[in-house]
Amino acid sequence: MPMNQLLEKEKEVITSIEKAVGGPIPEVSELQYYVFGYKIEDNRISGLGLFSCGLKKIPMAITSLDHLRKLYLRGNQLSNISFNFNPLSHLKVLDLSENQLNSVPGSIKELVSLKELHLESNNLTDLPQSFINLSSLKFLDLSENKLKKIPSSLDKLTNLKILDLSGNNLSNFSDSLKSLINLEILYLGNNQFTSLPESTSSLVSLKRLNIRKNKLETLFTSIGSLKSLKTLFLKGNNIENLPSSIGSLENLKYFGLMENQLSSLPESIGSLNNLDTLILSSNSLKTLPESIGNLENLTR
Repeated sequence: MPMNQLLEKEKEVITSIEKAVGGPIPEVSELQYYVFGYKIEDNRISGLGLFSCGLKKIPMAITSLDHLRKLYLRGNQLSNISFNFNPLSHLKVLDLSENQLNSVPGSIKELVSLKELHLESNNLTDLPQSFINLSSLKFLDLSENKLKKIPSSLDKLTNLKILDLSGNNLSNFSDSLKSLINLEILYLGNNQFTSLPESTSSLVSLKRLNIRKNKLETLFTSIGSLKSLKTLFLKGNNIENLPSSIGSLENLKYFGLMENQLSSLPESIGSLNNLDTLILSSNSLKTLPESIGNLENLTR
């Protein structure tokens, strides 16, 4: 749809943003994370991607795009954002990743319709308590930041389905995530965890758990309560033994245990009837339990 079919107000907005980025912004048919352009639906701008434009501040003209659903600002030079997000109440996707953010702008709390938020690859050390207002959020990426503790405000985001906390400086899991009963995917890789609390077993919807390259020595004994779990990736930890409850993970298909310090496996591992991938390389195993012969679906 050519630009001449846009509302006059939105034409002016694009012209203003083009001045800010120093060149023309093309119309695109699809918007993804690494796209530069805008998308039109029903004669209105529904999506805007300003990938890697060297932006140091968000153009204020964007607040006039009151039908905007997706805003991608990945790969810029944003640090302290004073931008007022309040007028963008219909926004569903916001991408502020690969910038230089030290904090999350306070006005982000007004985005009550937001479902997907990308904050990865910044310099964040915490999240504001006002984050609890983002109750519609289903996807949150906080990977590759400088978090030293899991923000307490995450506990209130009970509609979250995907949470990525990998690549931070986290060491204390605490009970911060125990209320996330709808969480299906949790990434905790490349942190400093030595253990996970028993309360982790309350994440009953979890299907994928990745805790690669931490300092885990064992798993919480009630891990067998995670009945929905299909993928468990524990590569590169210090795990010496597994709890017998591991055999209760009846839906587990992939179990990655490479590069640990296992010297034995529990007999209960033979109860993982749906397991098709079990990787045990680079451990200290001398023997395997006889029950492992029961795993008829193993392909590797």
